[in-house]
Amino acid sequence: MGQTPHADPGTAPRWGSHELSGPRADDLPGIGPGSETVYLSQACASLSFALDYARTWLRSGRGTTALVVGTSVLNAYEYAGMAITGALSPTGARPFDTARDGTSLGEGAGALVLETADAARGRGARPLAVLAGAAARVNGRSPAASDEEAIADCIRTALDDAGLDSVGYIHAHATGTVQGDTVELAALDAVGAERGWDAVPVSGHKGGIGHLMHASSAPGIAAALGCLRTGSAPGTPGLGTAETTGRSVRLLTAAEQLNGAPRSVLVNSFGFAGNNSSLVLTAPDGSTS
Repeated sequence: MGQTPHADPGTAPRWGSHELSGPRADDLPGIGPGSETVYLSQACASLSFALDYARTWLRSGRGTTALVVGTSVLNAYEYAGMAITGALSPTGARPFDTARDGTSLGEGAGALVLETADAARGRGARPLAVLAGAAARVNGRSPAASDEEAIADCIRTALDDAGLDSVGYIHAHATGTVQGDTVELAALDAVGAERGWDAVPVSGHKGGIGHLMHASSAPGIAAALGCLRTGSAPGTPGLGTAETTGRSVRLLTAAEQLNGAPRSVLVNSFGFAGNNSSLVLTAPDGSTS
């Protein structure tokens, strides 16, 4: 944030977008004139919200290519905010572990290019995956606690958008908080019971690199893309004794080579104030089986 602008005595300062955001798109290398820049802040689901927004923008015909960037840098303000809510672990994040006691903060960034099929073919690019389904909702009942039905509805919506009942792998939000992990598992079990899932593998990354807050979707998407490419589902760092689940899902403590490379994956991102998002990625050729 820039310095407070000068204002006449007795008047409120006026902030411009340049005070709250980064450089203009046309100031960035490789970005041509006429580009549009949009800044989204949807708590820990921000990057997933941005991908859903970009997909809608591309489908509208306003452009052919979108660069979606998320970043998170450790700072005293966010650390204090998470500490006040009691979300931070004094020992380190252990997602889905029966002894988990909170999350750990990390920092990092991720960037993804989302483009139309015609644009990719035009530049000779082979996509890593297809964004086949997405749901971005603000519908929680609490400013901090996760809402099981809201999360389940988000997952259902993303699957329906992709035209799928199930996926081959799920990368969970899995922060390591007691309430959040329990609710996410309950939501997955509920949707799985409705749709006939049988032990779909689930894992999360935050026990290894921490919670990247606004950019937390980036490592999840990277893990999902790797699973689509290699057929290997990553484990869950910090997970020793797993919480009990229903038959719909199973928690991975270590990396596992799945029987047959999965053709579809689900990535969950759930933030404070009911900012919930689920993405369904499918194989580059668009096939799901």
